[in-house]
Amino acid sequence: MQRTASIAFALCFFIASFAIAQPSVPQGGVVSAASLLPAGAPGYQVAPGSIVSIFGSNLATSAGANGVGASALPLPTSLGGASVTIGGVTAGLFFVSNGQINAQVPYTVALGASVPVVVTTSAGSSSPSTVPVVAAAPAIFTYSQNGLGNAAAQNYVSAGSTPANGFTTAIAQGGILIVYGTGGGSLGSSTPANGAACGGGQFPGSVSATIAGQSVTVQYAGCAPGFVGLDQWNIQLPNTIPSGCSVPIQVSVGGVLSNAATIAVSSSGNCATAATGQPFAGPGQSLGSVQIINTAISIPGLFSQTSGSASGSFQKYGATAFSNMGGIPPAQAGCFVQTTKSSSSSPSTATVLGTTGLDAGTITLKAPSGTYTLTENPTGTYSTAVSGIPALTAGTYTVTATGASGGVGPFTSTLNVPGILNVTNPGFTGTSFSQSQGLSATMTCPDPAGEIVALVLSTTSNNIQGEAICTFTCSSNIVIPSSVLKQLPVSASGQAEVGYFFLPPNNNAGVTSAQFTATGLNFGLFYMLNYYFTGNLTLTQ
Repeated sequence: MQRTASIAFALCFFIASFAIAQPSVPQGGVVSAASLLPAGAPGYQVAPGSIVSIFGSNLATSAGANGVGASALPLPTSLGGASVTIGGVTAGLFFVSNGQINAQVPYTVALGASVPVVVTTSAGSSSPSTVPVVAAAPAIFTYSQNGLGNAAAQNYVSAGSTPANGFTTAIAQGGILIVYGTGGGSLGSSTPANGAACGGGQFPGSVSATIAGQSVTVQYAGCAPGFVGLDQWNIQLPNTIPSGCSVPIQVSVGGVLSNAATIAVSSSGNCATAATGQPFAGPGQSLGSVQIINTAISIPGLFSQTSGSASGSFQKYGATAFSNMGGIPPAQAGCFVQTTKSSSSSPSTATVLGTTGLDAGTITLKAPSGTYTLTENPTGTYSTAVSGIPALTAGTYTVTATGASGGVGPFTSTLNVPGILNVTNPGFTGTSFSQSQGLSATMTCPDPAGEIVALVLSTTSNNIQGEAICTFTCSSNIVIPSSVLKQLPVSASGQAEVGYFFLPPNNNAGVTSAQFTATGLNFGLFYMLNYYFTGNLTLTQ
C-alpha cells in the first residue's frame, strides 16, 4: 500500500512539473507572421509595429488545448498565462498557445541586429531568442499563411464591393488592388500606441511596388485603419500587366523589399483564360491535364542524360482554392524569389489547395516512338514508368482517355510538335556562378508562341532553400538579373541548380498545347513540357 502511494505521489509530481515547465524559444523561433522567412535567409528581419510569430514550447500555462486569442483592443500584455518582452519592452499579444505566440513588436523598441525576445510564464522566463529589428521590413500576408503563393489581397470594385483576389475573381488590368501585410514600420506622427488600433496614416518614407516586374502606382501605403499591426497597400495596376494566375507582386518601404507573393490578373475575371502561365481552376471547379515531357539533365563532371515521360492530373478543387507556393507566372511577368527551410523544427506551413482526384479511365499516348499506357495511382494521377518513353522528338502525339463513370468522360487530343528545346548556353561556365553577375542564356525555343521559365535553386548548409523564377517570351532575351540572384541565399558547395523549361501557351491549336473538353471538367489541356537542368553547382556572392 505504501509503495502504491509513493508511485502515485511521484506521478503527480511529474505531471505537475510537466505542466509548469519553463518556456523555451529556440534561436530563429521569432519570425514575421506574414513572410515566415527563416533565420539566415535574405530579408530575415522585423520592424517596430509588425506582427511576429514566436515558435517554441511551454509558451503558455492557461491557454487551453487550442490556444486563446485577444478579445478586445488595445491588445493585452498578458494572455493565457504568458507575457512577452521584445527588446525589454512588453509586447501586445494577439494569440497564445503552448507552441506559438503571435505578438506585436512595440513601436518603442530600439533597432538592433540582435534584439532579445523573452517569453515569461509562472514557470519562469525563456532564454532570449534574438531577431534583427530594422526601421522597415515589409511582408505580404498570403492565404496559405506561410508567406508563399497567393497574396492576401482584395479587388477594389466599390466601397461596398471588395472581393478577395483569386483564380475566378481575378483583377482586371487598370484595377485597384488592396494588399495586406505587416512590417512597414513607424507611421511618424500617426504612429498609434503599442497594442492600439491604427486610426490611419501612411509610412513617411519612400514606398513602391512592382507587379510582373513593372513599377506600379501606390495610392496608399500605411496602417490598415481599425487594426493592430496590419498594413495595407492600395495599388493601381497598369494596363500592361499580363494576365495570369500567378503574377508576382512585391512591395517596399524605405527601399526594403517584401517577400514575393502572387495575384490573379485577367480582364475576364478568370485567370485560367490567360494565354500563358500555369492555369488554375477556382473553388469547386475541376481541372484536367496531360503532359508529355522531355527532360535533359546535366551534372558537370558526372553525367548527362535526356529522357521522355508522360503524366496526367485530374483534380476537383475544394471550397478553398489557393496555392501554397507560387505557381508559374505568365510570360514576361518578371522574376520572384521564394525562400523556405527544410527542417522538422521549422514553423509549419498550411496547404489550402484542397483537391479530390477524378478517375479518367485508361489513358494511352501514341507517340512517334510507339504507344504507351499511363498508370493511375492514386485516383486522378497518371504517369508512365521512369524513362518510360524515349526522348521526345518532333512529330504527332495523341492522347486518348476511355473515361470513367462518376469521374471524367472520354476525350482525345492531338499535338503536332515542331521541335524540342535546345539550350546551347545556360549562362555560365564551370560549376559556379555569382550573385554579382546576371545569367544570360541562349537557347532554341520549340514554339514561338510559348514561354521560357528560368529557375535557380540555392540551398545553404543549414537547409535554407531559395528559389528564383523568371519568365520570358520565346523571342526575348533570357536574362536573370543580379538583383534577383542577390535575393537568394548563398549556397553550400554543390547545392545550387539552374534550369530552363519551355511552357507552351494554354491553347495554340494543337502545336505544343491543345485544350480539350470532357464531362466532369471545367478545363482540360494536353501540352508539351521541355526541362533542362544542370546541378551540382555553387552560388557565390
